[in-house]
Amino acid sequence: MKKKLASLLAVCATSAQLFAQTASNKFLTMVRATDPLLKEAYAQRDTAGYRTQFATMLAAFNKLGTEDKAKYQDDINSAWYNMACTYALAGNKQKALYSLEQSHYYDYDHLLQDTDLDMLSNEPRFQRFVQTAKAHSPNYVSILRSSPTYNTTERKELPPFTYQSIDHPKLEKLITKYNLASISGGSNVTQIINLMRWVHDQIQHDGSKGNPETKNALSMLNTCIKDGTTLNCRGMAIVLNEVYLALGIPSRIVTCLPKDPNDNDCHVIVAAWSASLRKWLWMDPTFMAYVMDEKGTPLGIQEVRDRLIQGRPLAINPDANHNKYEIQTREDYLYRYMAKNLYKLECPADSRYNYETPAKGKERTYIQLLGGTSSWQHGTSMRKDGMNTYHTWALGNRKMWPAGTAADIIEKYGKILSYKYLGVDDRGVSLYKLVCRKSTHVMGITLDGEGKLGTFRFQTTSPQIRELMITKG
Repeated sequence: MKKKLASLLAVCATSAQLFAQTASNKFLTMVRATDPLLKEAYAQRDTAGYRTQFATMLAAFNKLGTEDKAKYQDDINSAWYNMACTYALAGNKQKALYSLEQSHYYDYDHLLQDTDLDMLSNEPRFQRFVQTAKAHSPNYVSILRSSPTYNTTERKELPPFTYQSIDHPKLEKLITKYNLASISGGSNVTQIINLMRWVHDQIQHDGSKGNPETKNALSMLNTCIKDGTTLNCRGMAIVLNEVYLALGIPSRIVTCLPKDPNDNDCHVIVAAWSASLRKWLWMDPTFMAYVMDEKGTPLGIQEVRDRLIQGRPLAINPDANHNKYEIQTREDYLYRYMAKNLYKLECPADSRYNYETPAKGKERTYIQLLGGTSSWQHGTSMRKDGMNTYHTWALGNRKMWPAGTAADIIEKYGKILSYKYLGVDDRGVSLYKLVCRKSTHVMGITLDGEGKLGTFRFQTTSPQIRELMITKG
């Protein structure tokens, strides 16, 4: 079975609850209800039940427009693939092979490892499919190697990185409640690793679900330990980050992003400062993983990225795992999963307790590291309810975000309530303020001949945007 079945549900967890009743939203809602039934049919080897539920999903998919079909095709392919697994486990070779061929699921490495398909291994049709998959599988290390280099000569002023003081009362409570001083123990590097292991052991990970509204270590640890609440990778990284800060270890969460802007799968880890090694260390509480060189010395995120590009040796700790049972291999974790997600990096400028919990009037600043030669750029967006203002500073080659349509805005931010012309920015782009049901944005917009909103591009040029939002609101 494809292990990352829940990629579509990760979208559902946020999208389906918020957006207008579009065909896309109806499809997502239906899939959210159907997915557990498909999983149950797979677990019971119930081919008839799986086929019935999948037929419902496929019928809804076929009613989507061309753009939505392209958006969700991978999820339909995954469902075909999982049906192939169900048939194979039930002993029906021919229907398993047919479903597999319909899936166009070309993850070569996964195909070789998936024991669900063992009964097909000697079938010529299966072998031909595997060879096709091999030809189609992306080489994420090669993609990473082709990424633009960083502009190391750029000296524009960016927001400074800051770290929460250890005398914060909530951090002091965190130390006392969980006796963190006794958990850490040992040398500086050992402390960092032990704390990462401890967080991993306290919390179950579920990437298909969001995190609680209150996002701090005290609250999330309490609900996870008491009620068995799960967190996604960002939630786990937030907890570990605040545990480090409580013990005076500078650290920050780092979002690792893929090249493909349509790829919703990213990963969040923690960079922790080792005073003894004088560098930042890669710590991943989701997989209880850290990365080392050939001598066993722990490495930082940039060191790992550079070594992947340069083809130099890398290793991970042998007990790296997912939820205490799925052991991680170096090849799966580094050369496939993380190589894909090290194309862009983003972290908050302020590393502090409760930073990502929404609060009225709260502002958050993020710095994004991108390859390329152009200077930094800055963008701002504000939620309509006034709870947050987001600032993103990007160092690297970033002109504009990809163009979209009015339907894209509605799907992501809710119904467009109004839009207002604000003027022209310093690059000659007409700026409009859009008030949507869930948020307010300044965008560069193209209007059609009837004055209706056509395509848009998010602007990320300067603090001028925030000024426009305030003065012309």
